[in-house]
Amino acid sequence: MLARFFELPEEILLDLPKVTLLGDVQVLIENHRGLELFRPEKITVRTASGRLTVGGRNLRVGAVDRESMVLTGEISSIAFGG
Repeated sequence: MLARFFELPEEILLDLPKVTLLGDVQVLIENHRGLELFRPEKITVRTASGRLTVGGRNLRVGAVDRESMVLTGEISSIAFGG
């Protein structure tokens, strides 16, 4: 309700990650807390609500800044947990 009143995105107000998948080749992660693990077949990103794990092949970090991160490669899975 507060987010709607101030016209703020809910993910920012609630400190939640926003994950946007472009086919099976790119993931945009907004509101992250940093990279935890990097391997060509698995990347783990810290978020306020836990870990976000991206699995696949030839995974790469395309761009990173304080608020967003772009991962590219052959993406086969995305999972929250831990």
